[in-house]
Amino acid sequence: MAWTGRLLGLGGLVPFVAAALGAWLTGDGRWAFAGLLYGAIILSFLGGIQWGLVLGEGAEAPRGAARLSFSVAPSLIAWAALFTGPLLGPLILAAGVLLAWLFEQQPWLRERLPAWYGQLRHLLTAGVVLTMVALFAFSAQARF
Repeated sequence: MAWTGRLLGLGGLVPFVAAALGAWLTGDGRWAFAGLLYGAIILSFLGGIQWGLVLGEGAEAPRGAARLSFSVAPSLIAWAALFTGPLLGPLILAAGVLLAWLFEQQPWLRERLPAWYGQLRHLLTAGVVLTMVALFAFSAQARF
């Protein structure tokens, strides 16, 4: 399963890179908006991971209530990013992805996640943040 997860995770970076390259190469703001939409979906997915872990662990889930509470934060951050638009939205999404990554670095949570997942999240977080910064820079120069 580790290889499947790695391949799917890395494949998930393709729309981010395509959006950033598409925006810069074509000058078309629809690429920036598409990147913003995809980023919001992925950020919401990161919250869902926590929800799924807690449900899978059942009543014994350490810090279950706090984790379930945190699990809705990424979706709310994603919504705020979409609401603010293509200039500030990418920065809000980047911050949300970093927040989710920081949450996953807690020792009590890392021990519940497979080692390959933690390694992959480092790479994916860097990729998402870099592409969101590129989309912000595009939107700033395009004056969206």
